[in-house]
This record gives sequence, structure tokens and C-alpha cells, in this order.
Amino acid sequence: MSRAARRTVGVEEEFLLLDNQGVPTPAAPAVIALAGEVAHGELHQEQIEIASRPAADLDVIAADLLLARQQLAEAAAGAGVRVAASATSPLRCAPPPHPMTGTSGWSTGTG
Repeated sequence: MSRAARRTVGVEEEFLLLDNQGVPTPAAPAVIALAGEVAHGELHQEQIEIASRPAADLDVIAADLLLARQQLAEAAAGAGVRVAASATSPLRCAPPPHPMTGTSGWSTGTG
């Protein structure tokens, strides 16, 4: 396969933000503010993600993820929370704010 035709891949990792008691806490905005472009928000503010650059070399991806994990952990500590690798919360999280009103939760449309 020619060098120009090599396929690339990128890796995303999802993390749960936890308070000192291990309870999911909606700290994503604070962590993102400290982490900059390293971290990205998810639907729930108790979750956050990092990603590698697309690359053909797995060593490049591993190095990207290691650096991003370190930066995320430092930003989380600065925001007073910890990170745990988890794609979804095993515990109930607060509903995200409604995108139009900013109020907590969503209407079911039944009331």
C-alpha cells in the first residue's frame, strides 16, 4: 500500500467527572475552561471527552492520548474534581439544561 493510501484512525476517550465522594458532578464547563482544546463536552455535564489526532501510526495515537489524559487530569484537579474512564455514568446524572430556556430538564410533552 502506498504511503499516500495509508488509512488513519483517531481515538476518543470518554470520562466521568467525580467529586471527592465519587459522585458524578456537572463540572464539564469548568474543566473545559481549564483544559482548553484538549477536552470536549458531552450531552451530560458530568461527562467529558478527549481525542487523538487521526494518524496511521499507533504510537502517535498513544502519545496523543497520554498527553491529553495528563492535561485533563490536571484541569480536573484545578476544578476540584477527578476523572474516571467511563463511556456512561453507572449512576443517575442530572438532566442537561434545555437548549432554549437553560432550565434544568426536558418537558415530556405530556403535561
